[in-house]
Amino acid sequence: MNVRLNAVALCVLLAATSAGSAAEIVWPQTGRVTQNWYTYVNSTFGYHHAVDIAGIDGSPVGAALGGTVTWRGKDIYGALVVKVAHASGYDTVYAHFSSFGHSGTVAQGETIGYEGATGFATGPHVHFCLERWGAKKYMPASVGGTVHKGSAIPYNYPGITTTSSSPASSTSTYTVKSGDTLSGIAASHGVSLTALEAANPQITNPNVIFTGQVIRIP
Repeated sequence: MNVRLNAVALCVLLAATSAGSAAEIVWPQTGRVTQNWYTYVNSTFGYHHAVDIAGIDGSPVGAALGGTVTWRGKDIYGALVVKVAHASGYDTVYAHFSSFGHSGTVAQGETIGYEGATGFATGPHVHFCLERWGAKKYMPASVGGTVHKGSAIPYNYPGITTTSSSPASSTSTYTVKSGDTLSGIAASHGVSLTALEAANPQITNPNVIFTGQVIRIP
């Protein structure tokens, strides 16, 4: 059974300040849905709250929306993971790549990686997660059904804009380095630990942060 991405695949929090025309989030890959939002994985991982898409091994996976690649690397199980930040606090996460594609600013549909089975997976697939301000967002997909790359996800996601491919932010961010602590990051940026925790609700345990994780500085 394909297992949901672990806590390393937390999404960066960025606030958009510009307005623009409505856009649509699209499926990043064509394939059969093997797990969806409602899939219960096990007592450790709980509910999946993402969509697993089993396509062709090694085939290119596109960005679901234009944005900026904010992190790519391995999770603690060895899965190759890519995170892309979009406007209005949205982020998408893609996992189990066999290799990476484009980085930096990417357009919708641009290849950000290639389907694989790295990490905790039983076969080639893309683990696809959508979040806003650190909270996972529902994506409608039926297990056993097929989704098609480039087709709009049939759901309303408020605030999605296309004014720029890189989201603007009224706050700064910091990328966690080896040996960092949340309290140390707060002190070095002149903010309280309480304020830093409030700005990063995706961090459920302040004693556990990861190298490469992006922290929002209020």
